[in-house]
Amino acid sequence: MSDGPVMDLPKALLVDLDDTILDSDSHADEVWLEVCREFAGRLEVVTPEELHCAVMDSRDWLWSDLERAPKGRLDLSQARRDILTRSLARLQISNPPVVGGMADR
Repeated sequence: MSDGPVMDLPKALLVDLDDTILDSDSHADEVWLEVCREFAGRLEVVTPEELHCAVMDSRDWLWSDLERAPKGRLDLSQARRDILTRSLARLQISNPPVVGGMADR
């Protein structure tokens, strides 16, 4: 046993496995649109709204699949990159620096 200070155990542990208590997605669309507005000018061939639409479609594609979604949750940074790479490919654009910049934003 340790001779150091003893901490009491917490009286309760709150676990929110289905996002019914903590909401991390309610502003996601707005944030994506802001990022699309920031970066669309670097692509020169799409409007922010076109880019945002492609991102939303790619995001929904990734998170709606029972195999892709759990993998995405394990590495959210890579999930953002996958979403953005797919979005730009859908728009027939290849620009890894923009993907990285948007994902890290």
